[in-house]
Amino acid sequence: TSSPRRNQSNGNDSKSYGQPKPYMSSPFTTFGAVKHLLGATVTDLSRYLDVPVNTVKAYLGDEIAVPLDVMDKMMDLLYKLDVRADDLADEIERSPNSQYVEVVLPASSEEAARQGLYFLGFVINSSLIAASRANVFIKLVKPDQVATSTYVGN
Repeated sequence: TSSPRRNQSNGNDSKSYGQPKPYMSSPFTTFGAVKHLLGATVTDLSRYLDVPVNTVKAYLGDEIAVPLDVMDKMMDLLYKLDVRADDLADEIERSPNSQYVEVVLPASSEEAARQGLYFLGFVINSSLIAASRANVFIKLVKPDQVATSTYVGN
């Protein structure tokens, strides 16, 4: 039997309880899953893919089909995240104190893009994956919190 709560209206519209808003990343779409893995916001993807924010929302809500060239860009960026995580993990493992590392984050997604790192979520997720691969503790530090931090990566 299904939960009665799942079939109730939320009172605001005809959508059933628990349904994501159309622009939210759905775990049931490849586009939404890749967005999540990249740590990207709708605005990040809009800038990276050079499409309007509403188009990204439509892709996420499965309202329109994601063109193959757009999925190719997304998969290419996912590959770049994996490569950055591997490179960062290698760098961490070569460091003298490889039990703990601090990564200084760019101040914003725009700053990350200027550094060639696409957007802030890309930096965060690739750093977390790297720490996991290198089996170390990691501290992500905002630029205004830097005292004596060691920056790892580009």
